[in-house]
Amino acid sequence: MIENIIVVLKFYEAFTEISKDTRMISLYDIKNLKGIKDIKRLKSGSYRALFKIVNDELVIDIESRLDIYK
Repeated sequence: MIENIIVVLKFYEAFTEISKDTRMISLYDIKNLKGIKDIKRLKSGSYRALFKIVNDELVIDIESRLDIYK
């Protein structure tokens, strides 16, 4: 339960900062997803967030690391 709260807070903080200024990506452990153009990955615990920026908006998918890459 506490791990889930920490995960949510980490994602919330990161995406709040990135939505204000995309240069903030460099402050977080964000990597380009291999083999797929323009999609980035942020990990927190056993969860992953895949996202991309479309027309200055974030499109985000957050799932467990076991399910996100399927």
